[in-house]
Amino acid sequence: RSYLTRIADEVQELRELAVVCEHEGEEEIAELHAKLAKLKADRTEVIGKLRYDFEEMVHSRIDPILLEVKKMKEQEKIDNDGQHEQIARIKEDMFHLKENLVVVQQAWSAAASTCINVDNEILRQPSIARDDRSLFPP
Repeated sequence: RSYLTRIADEVQELRELAVVCEHEGEEEIAELHAKLAKLKADRTEVIGKLRYDFEEMVHSRIDPILLEVKKMKEQEKIDNDGQHEQIARIKEDMFHLKENLVVVQQAWSAAASTCINVDNEILRQPSIARDDRSLFPP
């Protein structure tokens, strides 16, 4: 019986040791799960901060560029409006120039016609000889 008692005691000790080891293992697993959850939370926080910092950096670099592009577009529009106004003034000036050229051409035609008529009348007058070369210099 003492042998069986020792074996029973030893089995009981092994059971108690197994229960203690199981509790320790469960505690260790719980601690590891807590550490893992904390690491995940820390990683999520770091990633969020990195994302925020990155977006802030991108905006700090892109915003001045976008502002400069906007200014360039506004200046280009102002330049285009100015060019359109210049073109309109040039068109108007060209129209007036055409009108004035028509007047000059009409005056020139009238002057040429008058000269031709005067020459023809001079040639028709009997008192002037047709061979008189002094009237028509070379």
